[in-house]
Amino acid sequence: MAHCASLRVAVLAALVNLCWPAGPQAQDPAQYPVFRRAVNLVMVDAYPTADGVPIADLAQDEFEVLEDGVPQRVAIFERKTFRAPVPESLRAEPRDLRESNRVAADPRSRVFVLYLDTYHLPGLFQGVNHYPARDALRTWLRSLVGEDDVIAFVTPETDVGSLTFTRRTSAIDEFLRERWMREIRIDDHDAIERMYQMCYSRNEEMWVEEAMIARKRERQVISTLRGLIARLGDLRDDRKAVILVGGGWTLFGPDAKLSAPLPNRPLPGQGRIGVGPTGRIGTGRGDDRLEGAFQECEKDRMALASIEDERDFRSLAGAANRVNVSIYPVDPRGLVATATVAKQDALKRRREMLYDLASATDGLAVIDTNDYERGMKRIVDDMSSYYLLGYYSTNTKLDGRFRRITVRVKRPGAAVRARNGYLAPTEADASPAAVAPRAAREEAAAAALADLERFDRGREVFVDASWVLRGGGNAREALVAVVVELDAAAMRAAEWAGERSVAVTVQDALGRPAGAGAKVALPDTARAVRVDLTSQPLRSGTYTIRAAVSSRGKSASDALRIVVPADEGPLGRPLVFRRGPATGPSYVPTSDRRFRRADRLRVDVPVGPALETMTAVLLGRNGLPLAVPVTLGERDDNGARYVTGEIVLAPLAVGDYLVEIAAGGTRAGPGVLVAFRIVP
Repeated sequence: MAHCASLRVAVLAALVNLCWPAGPQAQDPAQYPVFRRAVNLVMVDAYPTADGVPIADLAQDEFEVLEDGVPQRVAIFERKTFRAPVPESLRAEPRDLRESNRVAADPRSRVFVLYLDTYHLPGLFQGVNHYPARDALRTWLRSLVGEDDVIAFVTPETDVGSLTFTRRTSAIDEFLRERWMREIRIDDHDAIERMYQMCYSRNEEMWVEEAMIARKRERQVISTLRGLIARLGDLRDDRKAVILVGGGWTLFGPDAKLSAPLPNRPLPGQGRIGVGPTGRIGTGRGDDRLEGAFQECEKDRMALASIEDERDFRSLAGAANRVNVSIYPVDPRGLVATATVAKQDALKRRREMLYDLASATDGLAVIDTNDYERGMKRIVDDMSSYYLLGYYSTNTKLDGRFRRITVRVKRPGAAVRARNGYLAPTEADASPAAVAPRAAREEAAAAALADLERFDRGREVFVDASWVLRGGGNAREALVAVVVELDAAAMRAAEWAGERSVAVTVQDALGRPAGAGAKVALPDTARAVRVDLTSQPLRSGTYTIRAAVSSRGKSASDALRIVVPADEGPLGRPLVFRRGPATGPSYVPTSDRRFRRADRLRVDVPVGPALETMTAVLLGRNGLPLAVPVTLGERDDNGARYVTGEIVLAPLAVGDYLVEIAAGGTRAGPGVLVAFRIVP
């Protein structure tokens, strides 16, 4: 899946590669686009101009295409033009996510994404009239959007895996009007950043907090851009435009000062962290939650001190170029005169990186100018008329290497822009045998993501189950553990105060009792309780687990359908744990798959003794791997072996994600998928 739609190629035969779903209706295959892939058919967009004016009358034989210096015969030729702009009231709005994906994938539509880097707008433009840039963007939204165009709006906090497209731009326009360049307030810091402020509030450590927040935000912007490029690459082969509004970045590298031990501070796990007389965190006596928060801060400090954002930024251009995403940077500072040499050098460096990003992705940079309306019109014109060329590459090697493309026009005075290459497929990509495992995993991922919908239905109780498989053949059975949890809001309600009890029952497919069930107490200080049904093993089949929670003032219930497999699969059903500010330093079992970025998540998968190699990866809801590590571990519990996967959620934006833990040293092997959601 890492290569899904990474090449600008179409089907040569019947090889079909379904990419991951992009919405809550993911179980419907029509919800997400199907991408076709060929061994040697390559498509290229070409933008010929003469004296800066597009050339509209070129013939097929006037183009020359070379791949790694070798001439290629143009087999497909089409001039792409788009309908004129129309008012919003005349644009047909997609009715749902399915139609949003469909119209965005339609080659007759232009696809725009407005990325507003809110982290790097406030505070940079004092004394500069930055409103012309905002007004030009608003003019573009109101008057330059065509009947077939679709637009999405992204900020660093956006879950790009759930990105939706619209033709009604008034909501985006309103956001620009209200949010543009607003100074950051304390309310704008997320839970992670507030934790950093709490951990490093001593005067001599405030620089640590500021450095960590700056690095975290830059990292999040780059991560969101990478995810956006992958999402657009999954969407379609035709050109996509990202209008990136921001002032550039520092591009942090490793920092020995930030990673050095802090003076007069214990290392994590040595001593305790408490609250002093001023209310600030310091050494001394305190509770486990504060100590746990400081340990989380220290782990993040080490991770943020070692980032290499320049390296990761340089890879963005290549990733965008391979999937035909053009980036158009817009710097709202306009013409700026800086007072010092240091500021001039910093401004020059930031602008150079934006120019490089535009140049490498066939975009245009609206930088160092106050004429933003002209700049936005150039962007729209650039997307309004171009030539689509297709050729069958003479290089049929399935080596996965980058191949450089050169496009020329045989007309005096003509210049042409085109993407500079693509990543060739590998033998694994081209093998029909690779399709079936991918389809099975896509189906499993769709089911896991669909299960998250139950957390949107206003329930007050959630139930989940894990099992360990033992025995074989006709004697094969599952030892089940059930986790019952109150919703966080319900936990605070007066009706749920005091003594509470949990009753768990199990029924087979015919509604008959399968065992005696269990009844336990739910402590008034806890949201969740684990109920072990190990004395009531279940044979293969379908079962319904019901859990009812009762207090003196209220009762509520939830049910879960499970299928105990009959085959000899090596993995059992996983159990999910959370750890965060509300739990202290310990992990607690959870059936509520909603987490905050201040939390940690752990997945425990029961495994057979014969398994020696395991892999784990975090995926976006589009199925693409994310650059957030999953730390693998192992533990034993009552004679059962578990492989554990632990994730720090701080780098993730709000949205849906998947953890995949697989056996056999490859993600193509048998594995389990656990979906979870990051909430504000």
